[in-house]
Amino acid sequence: MGGTNPKPTIPVSTASSGLGGTATSDAIP
Repeated sequence: MGGTNPKPTIPVSTASSGLGGTATSDAIP
């Protein structure tokens, strides 16, 4: 999911959570 442009809100949200995963991690919490 967005390997070339990992900049949208999804990757940012995961980074804020500290999970360091992908869009799937954002859906888990």
